[in-house]
Amino acid sequence: MKRITTMWVGVALTWAAAVAQPVDMKTTAPAPPPPGDKIAEQAYALHKAGFDKHLEGDFAGALADYDRAVEIDPSDPHLYYNRGLAKARLQDFKGAAQDFSIALEISPKLQQAYYNRAYARAENGDHLGAVADYTQALNVLPYDADALLNRALSKVKLFDYKGAIEDLTKAISIRPDFYQAYYNRGVVKSSTVDYHGAIADYDKAIQLEPRYFPAYMNRAVARLNLSDYQGAIEDCKDVVRLNPSGDHSEAYYYSGIAKVESKDVRGACADFAKAESKGYKKAGVALSEFCQ
Repeated sequence: MKRITTMWVGVALTWAAAVAQPVDMKTTAPAPPPPGDKIAEQAYALHKAGFDKHLEGDFAGALADYDRAVEIDPSDPHLYYNRGLAKARLQDFKGAAQDFSIALEISPKLQQAYYNRAYARAENGDHLGAVADYTQALNVLPYDADALLNRALSKVKLFDYKGAIEDLTKAISIRPDFYQAYYNRGVVKSSTVDYHGAIADYDKAIQLEPRYFPAYMNRAVARLNLSDYQGAIEDCKDVVRLNPSGDHSEAYYYSGIAKVESKDVRGACADFAKAESKGYKKAGVALSEFCQ
């Protein structure tokens, strides 16, 4: 049987990429200026207005205030840091990374800026830069399991699977109930064709978080690659059960593949038809091949 490709499951639970832990998006409250400094008072008022809007979730409004404040006082690292957070919230990761860089130029000890710049760089595709920044953050807080997970994901993008597994293993040792780390380590092991190891990690992720359906989906693919067709079919059923409002096209497709291998062609064709009805192109090919 042709080896099945593992699916990578993303933050929005789409079938795209492994799960990254959220960036620390906490803003830093602006410090009141010295009395009598009119320019600093103007910048502070705008920074404070932006900060308040930021806390209320009005990131565009906050950004507008931060921009005006920066024009008045371009020397405040916390202002650039907060503006970077607002830009990240607005999906402007390139601009966010630039602001975090300026904040660090002004204040190299602003450690949270390394973590947030790492996240922004990763979202912008700069995984070498992200690894460097997560490493800097971990030099200060070596037991930050979230930073270890995120660094592992950037290492995966750089095809450093050994380094990614080391980071995820350390994250698990720090936080034994970290089901996302088990899940992602399973994804990396699948990518290195260690399906038995991957299944063990998916099992642990499911034990810790039984409703985490991406682990069932990827376990199904790993089981297919080990010819455990009934196990794969059951996992695909669980994906549909646990995520009733989801797309399910991949679950039906891989369930169909498992049924073909189990000689249940009628059941396979029914699954392929369901997947094709949702626009899954591979299912149409499978229907043509197995169901004529």
